[in-house]
Amino acid sequence: MSVACVGDNCIDRYLGPPERLFPGGNALNVAVHLAHAGIDTAYVGVMANDEEGELLLIAGRAAGVDMSLVEVRATGQTGVTVVGHDGADRTFVHESYGVAADVRLDGTTAEALRDRVWVHATRVSTPAAGLAALRAGGTTTSYDLGEAPDVDVVAAIAPHLDVAFVSSPAGDAEQLAAWLRTAGARTVVVTRGAAGALVVDDDGAHEVPAADVEVVDTLGAGDALIGAFIAARLAGADSQAALAAGSAAAARTCTHVGGWPT
Repeated sequence: MSVACVGDNCIDRYLGPPERLFPGGNALNVAVHLAHAGIDTAYVGVMANDEEGELLLIAGRAAGVDMSLVEVRATGQTGVTVVGHDGADRTFVHESYGVAADVRLDGTTAEALRDRVWVHATRVSTPAAGLAALRAGGTTTSYDLGEAPDVDVVAAIAPHLDVAFVSSPAGDAEQLAAWLRTAGARTVVVTRGAAGALVVDDDGAHEVPAADVEVVDTLGAGDALIGAFIAARLAGADSQAALAAGSAAAARTCTHVGGWPT
């Protein structure tokens, strides 16, 4: 089985002291977690031919991700996210997506990925056409909608999603899940931080509490959950068991600094 993750990448620049740099970005983080689970995983994105882009390529390859589908541009800048902390909880001081803002999931990208059993995407342009083409070809599709998803985006892509991931720190998980299911998503996973996570599909709604761990850094926990959820589903687990695996992976990620151990 082989999968692909399409979307953003960046260097996470942690404010000091001491200032530290970590590879990151939602889609790249998920790709790394899938590769760590032993799944043949490719990352599809855009980077610049600069120091940050080279660091991301090196880190992705070292993590076992196929980086051959990355577009490296001669001009522009690789994305950088400046990360601060309120205790152990990460805060985004500044986000610059750089050339990663130009990642597309269109018909051409879908054709290149048509042999993948699962394609996960986030923060891409024109996703509806690509997701529809992949789904029509038998590929399982998922998308990370983040927090407060746009109504028009949901209407366009939910009918083409096997799994929709969304974050709900405000506590409206049930309403969000119902909305996304009505819009067309087959399965909805709602992450709620320390309040745990919820999955809703044709078998009903299931909640999983967050594990009790000593939290060092929350950055990347949601991406770890997504990667573990997909890996579990590919191994034959149902949604509830997959969410339990995802919750455990998110908890482990909270015990170290950065999106994944490097």
